[in-house]
Amino acid sequence: MVFRTIGRHPQIVVAIFILGVVGLFIVGSKHYLEQTRQALAFETAKAFEISITTLHHFYSKEIVPRAKAGGIELTDDLSSSIDKIPFPATMTINYGEELENVSAGMTTSMYSTYPFPGRASRKLDPFQLAALNFLKEHPEDHFYRFAKIANRDVIRYSKGIFMNTDCIECHNSAGIGRKWAVGDFRGVREVIIDLPRADELEQEMTKFAIILAVLATIFGSIVMLPTVRILQSTSKTNRILADELSAKNAVLENADLAKNRLMKGVGHDLKTPLNAIIGFSDTMNNEIFGKLGNEKYKDYSQSIHSSGLHLLRMIDQLLNTGAIQDTGWSYEEEALAINPMLASIEPVLRAATEMAGIKFELEYLPTELTLIGDGRALRQILTNLVDNAVKYSKASLITVHCKQEEGKLILSVEDNGIGIFEQELSRLREEHYRGDASPQHHAMGMGIGLWLVDTFAKMHGGELTIDSTVGKGSCFSVIFPPDRLV
Repeated sequence: MVFRTIGRHPQIVVAIFILGVVGLFIVGSKHYLEQTRQALAFETAKAFEISITTLHHFYSKEIVPRAKAGGIELTDDLSSSIDKIPFPATMTINYGEELENVSAGMTTSMYSTYPFPGRASRKLDPFQLAALNFLKEHPEDHFYRFAKIANRDVIRYSKGIFMNTDCIECHNSAGIGRKWAVGDFRGVREVIIDLPRADELEQEMTKFAIILAVLATIFGSIVMLPTVRILQSTSKTNRILADELSAKNAVLENADLAKNRLMKGVGHDLKTPLNAIIGFSDTMNNEIFGKLGNEKYKDYSQSIHSSGLHLLRMIDQLLNTGAIQDTGWSYEEEALAINPMLASIEPVLRAATEMAGIKFELEYLPTELTLIGDGRALRQILTNLVDNAVKYSKASLITVHCKQEEGKLILSVEDNGIGIFEQELSRLREEHYRGDASPQHHAMGMGIGLWLVDTFAKMHGGELTIDSTVGKGSCFSVIFPPDRLV
C-alpha cells in the first residue's frame, strides 16, 4: 500500500528527502557553529595572553628601572598609595580588574603558590590549582578549559610565568621569604575571554532552514525537477545571509578595535584578527570538522589562507619599517649558531617555495660557525630574499647558500629565473621600489623587502650584493665581516 502510494506520488519522496536534508543541516550547523565559536575564542585568548605578557615585560624592563632611578617606590597595594607605582604583577592584576569592571568581555589575572603578602589569603579555584600543577610540569605548554561564568560562555586560558633577569630584584626584595633564580616557575597568567554570541546567528540559520523546507516541499510536491529553482533561491538567500554576517563581523571588529586602544603600545594585537582568519581558513582547508562539500569551497579557503599569510608578512614588514624609521630597531645581539638557525627557518622557507611549485634547496656550512648578531634580523633577511624570489623570479629552483670566504660569512639566495634588467639593479635597495620595468611588477607586495634586507645588513656592518643576468637568474648575498664571527 505504502509503496503503491509512493509510486503514484513520487513528490512525497522528494519532499521527505528535502526535509531530511534540512533537518541534518540544522543539526550540523549548530554543531559547526559551536566548534567555530570555541576555535575563535581559543585564538583570541592566545593572542590576548601574548599581548598581556608583552605589556608586563615592557613595564618590568622599561618603566620600573626608570621609576627606581627617579626615587619612586613600588607597591603591591596601589589603592593605598598616591606616590608609588605598582609592581609589574600588581599592574597586570589591576588592569585585569579594570577590564572586568568595564565589562570588556575579557580579563586577566595572575596567581602563584608563593603570592605577595597582600594576596596571601586569596583562595584559588579548582581550575587555577590544576593550571599551577600542570604548567609547572609542562613549562612550554598551555592550559585551558571552556566554562560558564555568570551565565556567560567563556574560555579560561593560562600560561606559566618563569623568572627572568628583569624580575629577580623586585621579587627577591618583596618580602615573601624566598630567593628566586632565573628560570624558576613563578606562577600562572590567566586570561578569560567571552565566546562570540551565537543566538542571532542560530536564529538566522533556523529561519533560513524553515524557508528552505517550505519552498522545497511545495516545489518538490508539484514538480519533479525543482533543482534549478531551489538552487537559485538558496544562492540568493546565501548572499543575503553573507551580507548580514559581514555586517555583524564588521561590528565585532570595531568593538575589538575599541578594546585594543587600551593596549595601544602593543603591536601584536594588530595581528589577532588576521591570525584568526588564517587559522579558520587552515581549519576549513584541512576539513577538520568535516567535508566542505563543494571543491570550490576548498579552493576559496586555500586562497583565503595564502592571502592571509601574505598580509601577515606585510604587517610584520610594516612594523619593522616603523621601528627602524621612527623609534629605532630594538637590536638584541646574541651568539647565533648558523646551522641550527638555518634548520629552524628551513620549514618556513620550504613551505613558501613549494606552495608556489618551486623546488627548494638549502646548503649548510660544512663546519659549525657562530655569528654575533640579531637573530630576528637574520631570519627576516632570509625570509624576505626567498619571498622575493618566489614572487618575482619565475624560477623553477631556489637555493640558499651558506659559506665562509676570506673570513667572511656569506648568506645567499640564488634562483634560476628570469633575471633583473640592468637599469633596475641600482634602485632595488630603495624603499618601496618594486621594479616598474620588470614583467613581475604587478606581483603583490609593498617593495620594502630588499630595503629591510639592506638595512639589516648594514646594522651588522655587512653589505647586500646583487648579481643578475636576464634570462639566467639572480643571486642576492648578504656578507658579514670577520669581526662578527666566532
